[in-house]
Amino acid sequence: MIQLHLSIQKKYFTIVAYDWLASTNQHILDNISHYASYKTIAVVIAELQTHGRGRRAHHWYSNLGGSLTFSLLWTTHLDSRYLSGLSLSISLSLVRVLVKFAKADFRIKWPNDVLFGHQKMAGILVECKANSDHTLSVVIGIGINIKLPLSFSIHADYPVTDLYQITGHKVNRNELLALILVEIYQLLKVFEIYGFRVFREEWLQFHYFQNQSVILHLPNKEIIEGEVIGVSDEGELVLQTECGQKSFTIGDITLRPKLS
Repeated sequence: MIQLHLSIQKKYFTIVAYDWLASTNQHILDNISHYASYKTIAVVIAELQTHGRGRRAHHWYSNLGGSLTFSLLWTTHLDSRYLSGLSLSISLSLVRVLVKFAKADFRIKWPNDVLFGHQKMAGILVECKANSDHTLSVVIGIGINIKLPLSFSIHADYPVTDLYQITGHKVNRNELLALILVEIYQLLKVFEIYGFRVFREEWLQFHYFQNQSVILHLPNKEIIEGEVIGVSDEGELVLQTECGQKSFTIGDITLRPKLS
């Protein structure tokens, strides 16, 4: 294990780096007491994740040296019901950095995937654990495709891309990590006071499905058709359906473009 401090943010973060972990999120969840004792925000990064996961327990693929996979532990006094928009806010922080870093047109697929075109290149997983002192431990996991094997797209269940394909050059992962952590730190300070609502309008500018007709597949197998109106101040997806406007919370909901 190698322990590092970001020089520009050592006041706020302690980075613990591993050659490999099954899952950076799970590692923090299994060791919350340890990482919560840090005087700074703990960030766990793995060169290789063997069992990384996304929403709905989907596997998040990472390859040695070709991914940026890390998780950070944020302790807050917010009630969990106020955190529904957190993953949306974090996705915005990623896009803010990536747009400047790669000079490309990135989009967000509700609630928390970052796309280039229709291809996924980054994802977020937020998990929470209540503490006895009435605080909430929030584990924010982030996976970014840096340079995937050429064969991976053949086996993937969804279209994927990486920063190497987008930019045409090798990306400095340390620099990218530093920029993202700075952006997230600043965002969390605002989010803890105001929630997602102050980021909503900016988030909508990057929303991949804004004003498009879609089909929603709900966990109970129900299928709903409608037009994406936007998202609420709490981060709910708002659709205009035949029965009027309906809102959907973050959960086991899959968003797909409607086939014409």
